[in-house]
Amino acid sequence: MNILRNGNWLTRDRLTSYPPLFIVFYLLGFAAIAFTAHGLLDYQDRPLGSDFAAVYAAGTLARDGTPERAYDLLALLTQERDLFGQETALFTWNYPPYFLKIAEWFAALPYLAALGVWQALTLGLFLFSAHQILPLRIIAPLVLAFPGTFTNLGHGQTGFAVAGLLLLGATQLAKRPYLAGVALSLLIFKPHFAFALPLALLAGGHWRAILSGAATFLSLTALTFLAYGASVWQAFLTHLTQTQNQALEYSDTGFEKLQSTFAAIRLMGGSVSFAYAAQITISIVMMAGVMWIWAQRDLDRRIQFAALLVASLAAAPYSFDYDMMLLGAALLCMVAYEMEQGFQPWHKSALFLVWLAPALARPFATATALPLGLCLIFLMAGLVFQLAQRAHKKPGLKSRV
Repeated sequence: MNILRNGNWLTRDRLTSYPPLFIVFYLLGFAAIAFTAHGLLDYQDRPLGSDFAAVYAAGTLARDGTPERAYDLLALLTQERDLFGQETALFTWNYPPYFLKIAEWFAALPYLAALGVWQALTLGLFLFSAHQILPLRIIAPLVLAFPGTFTNLGHGQTGFAVAGLLLLGATQLAKRPYLAGVALSLLIFKPHFAFALPLALLAGGHWRAILSGAATFLSLTALTFLAYGASVWQAFLTHLTQTQNQALEYSDTGFEKLQSTFAAIRLMGGSVSFAYAAQITISIVMMAGVMWIWAQRDLDRRIQFAALLVASLAAAPYSFDYDMMLLGAALLCMVAYEMEQGFQPWHKSALFLVWLAPALARPFATATALPLGLCLIFLMAGLVFQLAQRAHKKPGLKSRV
């Protein structure tokens, strides 16, 4: 037990040798997918980069002048089958209309080129944001080996963009507050991950970022109305009700894939009303904790960043294992801080277990109907708040970010 407590098993040699092994494993997995693919479909008749298929199909509908049809499930399914083949199952487009213009731009490219550019740009954004915390030579192997990276690349998902924007905005608050506000406001394309954000900014007194973020939000909303009209917003709001019922409350994708308190309760057989109550309670606790941490003006910023990243994930009722890139970003902040200040007992081993969370969460929940992924999110939250309390009792530990 002592070796787990002090974390001495996690040596520099192991930290150097483990990431390449993970990366090679991922590359073999992608090679197998490519080798067994037929056309744009994989061996299970899913589009390559599966979830990106909805982005591409919605973009083509917007380019054709019918953006509201992206929120019509039958129209979207028809478009996806026209693009990828009649075997294709429905991949839904649940994003607000802000994201439609970006989807349009990608739809101007052939599908595989669009998928590749999307993966490269969003992963690049995440790496650039993480570079604000630790040097790229240190974080690049850890990020590329992180199981959440493999999940995002395999699904063509938005985890890199969400975590990258949140981390980039947070790290720029002190030096470039107006730029930070713009970056953080772009999270409106996935607003359920921004519940804790305005409270953190208010508690920290980041008024310039709030003003620039509000201006960006209003500008993007106006531009969306100018580009698509009010009909696309009506279609989105109608679709949102349907999504709440099918995708969240009764999860047509499977509760084992979701990593939220709401999904955990439903996975274990709890009622919808109890699941809502539990999710609201956890969200309030997380947001209150973030407000307390961000109100401590002398607290190391890396602890504040980690708290915001973890709370943004835990407060969202609808999140998947690929959204655990937020957890990966929080890990980088924690590691950077503890490398400098010294690791607390058990933290090295606990952080490594959290690092494995995206690989463990879905298979464990599938096999046992128990929400291991959520437990590891809570473990990470506990580690962050423990560090915050310790630093609060020992003022003078200044941030270098």
